[in-house]
Amino acid sequence: MRFAIMVTGPAYGTQQASSALQFAHALLKEGHELSSVFFLS
Repeated sequence: MRFAIMVTGPAYGTQQASSALQFAHALLKEGHELSSVFFLS
C-alpha cells in the first residue's frame, strides 16, 4: 500500500516530527511504500 504523511508541525525538534519518523520506519519495515512527507507549520 502507498502512503503519504502530513505532519502538522515543524520538520525538526518536535514530537510530531519524531512520531512521523517512527511511523515512516514502521511503514517501510512492513513493506509499504512512502511516497511523500509534508510538513505544515
